[in-house]
Amino acid sequence: MSQQDATGTPGTTTWCTQAVGTDVAIDYWRAARRQAYVDASLAPYDPNFRGEISYASYGDFALSVKRAGGEKVDRTRTLIARGDDDSEYVYALFQYRGAGIITQAGNTAEIMPGRAVIYDSAQPFSLDYKESYEQVIVHLPAERAFADAGLRRTTDLLAVPIVVDGALSAVSAFFRNLAATQAVDSVGASLLAPHAMTLASSLLAYAARTRSTDDSPVLLQRQRALSYMRNHLGDPDLDVDRIAVGCHVSRRTLHRVFDGTGQTVMSQLRMLRVDAAQRLLASQTHLSVESIAREVGFVSDTHFYRSFRSVAGVTPGEYRQLARQDAIDLRARAGRSG
Repeated sequence: MSQQDATGTPGTTTWCTQAVGTDVAIDYWRAARRQAYVDASLAPYDPNFRGEISYASYGDFALSVKRAGGEKVDRTRTLIARGDDDSEYVYALFQYRGAGIITQAGNTAEIMPGRAVIYDSAQPFSLDYKESYEQVIVHLPAERAFADAGLRRTTDLLAVPIVVDGALSAVSAFFRNLAATQAVDSVGASLLAPHAMTLASSLLAYAARTRSTDDSPVLLQRQRALSYMRNHLGDPDLDVDRIAVGCHVSRRTLHRVFDGTGQTVMSQLRMLRVDAAQRLLASQTHLSVESIAREVGFVSDTHFYRSFRSVAGVTPGEYRQLARQDAIDLRARAGRSG
């Protein structure tokens, strides 16, 4: 499902089986899941199955709440191959009620309250809930999510149980509160949304750290470098030397901490700048493209257009138009579903 929202104020779409007759509830639920997530086969355990999904898009991520009866869900290689999904997502799932089992990439994890799990739309997976459940799911563009966390995209973190305690308790609470807020106050939710991608990246980095203690110092240095870049995006003179000085490391060390991520220091900086520009193009419609380019640190319009197109696949103007149309489409779906 597209995740652009031109206004920065999300419209919430809700699908609920109670809105349709019991004879078509399963087909309705299957279609709802396909629109909110990806195509998958499903088999409810109760013939009187009920389910509800509430979904809101924030441009660079989406957030959904799912409450449902017991069901078995499978996304097979066949469904992936024949699908028309234009993007790949990673999902960060926070479980709040009920329990289930997730299997992906050779890993199996029990999903239960107090745990989170990450899974990837581009890989086959199965979800098995024998009882009713409730969860909050963060939808993240896959490549960007791993890049923002300073990680190479692998299957190592998929379907691995993540205990939500310590610092992750704050991450979980943020997304649960954002989900509750978006249901009643879309403007308030949009004000909280800018913090979401950073927190989601922290979840991926935390999961990576718990999986590989050998890389923990490198992951920490990488997170510091990414944080420094984000805080200084508007500086047009930001380069490897300045980032290294700001992070109190040598140039060689700075380059080394990005080895294996698929990004160099400067390509990562370019991606962060384009991401920031995408958010502004979608939410600050009164700002010109040129002023946004300066806001995120590009020294020339030509460099901005070339970099933006390389990362996003479209020009800044085309991106803004697509975001506006997607926002209109989302509000129309919300009106029909409500």
